[in-house]
Amino acid sequence: MKFLKKIYTRFVKSIKDVLIGYSEEKIYYRANTVPPLSVYLLIREATSGVQPYCDYVILQKEYRNLPEEVFDHPYIKRLYSLCSLMIGIHNDIISLPKELMREGNTMNIVKVLQKENNLSLIDAYKKAMEIHDDYLKQFLILQEHLPPFGEYQSNVYDYVQDLGTMISGVYAWHTNDTSRYIDGGYVEGEFSGW
Repeated sequence: MKFLKKIYTRFVKSIKDVLIGYSEEKIYYRANTVPPLSVYLLIREATSGVQPYCDYVILQKEYRNLPEEVFDHPYIKRLYSLCSLMIGIHNDIISLPKELMREGNTMNIVKVLQKENNLSLIDAYKKAMEIHDDYLKQFLILQEHLPPFGEYQSNVYDYVQDLGTMISGVYAWHTNDTSRYIDGGYVEGEFSGW
């Protein structure tokens, strides 16, 4: 019961961090300025909303039986960062055409790279893809070379596999949604009777 309370506290804190990220994002939106890459990456890691999901997944299957030290391990924390950044970059790349049409949408990695490195839009897009692919390589290497977690090794491996499935699933959602990421597009409610 004590560990479930810690998981819940971790989950709530990660949601709070998303909200803090949104407030930091608004500073750049209001000023219609593009942040430096290092600032963008910190904010985007929070605003991708991935960390709360990683914490929520702990409650699934038997992950809630893993010791807290697993989730605080540097490998796992880095995997969380990589998941968050990859999903944030998926969103940025796919939503770029829509965001180019609206003033104030400055929190996009392509725009950040374009401004920071004085690149053309195409070159900034390619650079964003390179960064994403580098993060993906890091994720796969860490997944393949997990440190020893003793009797929990198999369960930790399954947890990391589920994080990888999350990345793939969100990417599929981003690329298959034909209404959200077009100019003037918006998200339809899931339930039409509400």
